[in-house]
Amino acid sequence: MISETATLLDISEKEDKSLVQSGSIPQSWRCLLYPSVEKLVNEIVAVNHAWKVARELFGEDSPLSISSRDLKT
Repeated sequence: MISETATLLDISEKEDKSLVQSGSIPQSWRCLLYPSVEKLVNEIVAVNHAWKVARELFGEDSPLSISSRDLKT
């Protein structure tokens, strides 16, 4: 099962790259498909900060705290 999933992911990534290279996907979408490491790190930091603030303001059991915690995983 895991190897099948990995194979499907490999195929999907190859198809995505071939679509970008062939011009089927607009160049402006490329940053959405292949974000930079810096952008990913910034998004992780933002989600972690939102979770921390939500816990401080509304408590650990509030829906916002739970939702932002779930985004982390």
